Order: sequence, then C-alpha cells, then structure tokens
Amino acid sequence: MNTLRAIRDRLDQNLVIKHPVTPNETITKGSDDSSSCFFRDQIKDALESLKVLDDPSCTRSQALAAWDKVYATDYFSKRDDTKARVTEAASIAAPAVVTTRTQVAPPAVRKEGDGRYA
Repeated sequence: MNTLRAIRDRLDQNLVIKHPVTPNETITKGSDDSSSCFFRDQIKDALESLKVLDDPSCTRSQALAAWDKVYATDYFSKRDDTKARVTEAASIAAPAVVTTRTQVAPPAVRKEGDGRYA
C-alpha cells in the first residue's frame, strides 16, 4: 500500500511519467494526458478500498475481499480458509461416528488394453 500511496502522491504533483528504460523520453503525452489521470484515479479508488487494511481489527476475510475489489476478481476470497478452519475445529470437537461399512478403493492403475496405460 505504501507503494500505491507514493505513486498517487507523485501523480498528484505531476502527471508526466518518464520512460523507465529510455532516458529523456516519457510514456505520457504531456501534463494533461488522460491515461495518467485515469491511472491516478484508479489508484485513489484502490487506496479507498484498501483502507480496511489499516484497521487493527481487520479480519482476514475483510482483507481478502478488499484485494478482490481492487483487482475485480474473486481470486483472494477463494483462498480464504478461515471458514474451513472453523469447520475443521468444530468437526474435531464433535463426537466421532464409527461405521462398520468399508469401501474398497478403485485400483490405482487401469490396465484395460488398447494401448492405454495408467
């Protein structure tokens, strides 16, 4: 987040972006380039969404949801194992159920011929 803040602060001062490889050239078309304005505005929106990360009581789920919003995805929320940990803890505390039925696992390798192996 500090990097995003630094980029936002820099773009608030000047919208001209120098080329990172070629000296004395810029990526933007001048100080009123609409691309840099859009980029700065998107960073501001992202920082607004990520404010929850500065809250000491921010939960893992809230943080992952904030990053999902920034990147317009559900990638991070899908990796939220908080609910799985709660379910696992509940199942450990629950009484065990013993069954007498046994299941036979399918064979690891199928050898049916026709040039098919494994």
